[in-house]
Amino acid sequence: MPKVMGVQLSGGALAVRLATAVVGAAVSFLLLYYLPANISTVVPQGASALASPLFPPVLPPLGLAITALVFLGFLLRGTGAYGFILLLLGLLFIAYVYILFGGGTIYLQIPSSAAYGASGTVAVNASTLMYILLVAPILTVVKGVFILTTHREARAAEVVG
Repeated sequence: MPKVMGVQLSGGALAVRLATAVVGAAVSFLLLYYLPANISTVVPQGASALASPLFPPVLPPLGLAITALVFLGFLLRGTGAYGFILLLLGLLFIAYVYILFGGGTIYLQIPSSAAYGASGTVAVNASTLMYILLVAPILTVVKGVFILTTHREARAAEVVG
């Protein structure tokens, strides 16, 4: 059985890891990159004017970075690099959620072509939802730090003992 970065894997286990990594990365790519990058073509014509400002241009590249880390996370689970991958993944996802929610307030421009000629800006306070969605990435960062510290302690014990 081959040993990949300290983890013993059979051919079947490696194939399963690779398949789950590809599926996880594909879902991440679709939701975090493709949708924000192509929102104007995904939603109906009338709603695209309202939906496009919801996704700042920095989100798609951030989504690609998250997708790469999701792939590596599935593939390298249990290795020494997994804690570092989780740490980076959590930090990037915190940035993604914060940028997506505009720091807690989402501003929507109502075009002048709206009903009755109304136009203006609507501010939606989404800070509570943003804070709720930030819990999982914060816990991911904590888990990454925990794995890094326990892995270092285990390596130090191997060197001493």
